[in-house]
Amino acid sequence: MCRLMIDKCGKRDNIQGFGDRLLDFVLHKVRPKAQELANNRILIDQPNTGVMGYSLGGLMSCYAAWTRSTIFGLAACQSPSLWWPLNNKTLNTSDFDFINNTLRDKSFQQRRFPQKIVLDAGSEETVIPYKLTQSTVETAKIISNTLVLP
Repeated sequence: MCRLMIDKCGKRDNIQGFGDRLLDFVLHKVRPKAQELANNRILIDQPNTGVMGYSLGGLMSCYAAWTRSTIFGLAACQSPSLWWPLNNKTLNTSDFDFINNTLRDKSFQQRRFPQKIVLDAGSEETVIPYKLTQSTVETAKIISNTLVLP
């Protein structure tokens, strides 16, 4: 299965923008509707707004918190697929888009709001090319050096 993922399904495709579109939909359509249905009883200020996900949802949680620190004060990124999208021609972290592009983007590192971000990956998740444990530790180091704590 891993070989199939690398040779067939893991080929890079132009997927840029879908994450932002999903977040915009959740923030501009879903959240206001939930707030309306709850008679404005949901705390939606930044310190009380969190996002949580597992696998690709874990990556999306990290992305949401990192790119929208004014909205998300909390994030839990469980076994985040930091390797996505996988470039099947390289087997190292040089193509890990979130780590090497999003986290290192200076515009997201400046004027950050305080946040609490939890990253979680199992110690057995070291399979190449995904390197989930290693990429999670690397991500945690970068976030820790930039994060403003509440």
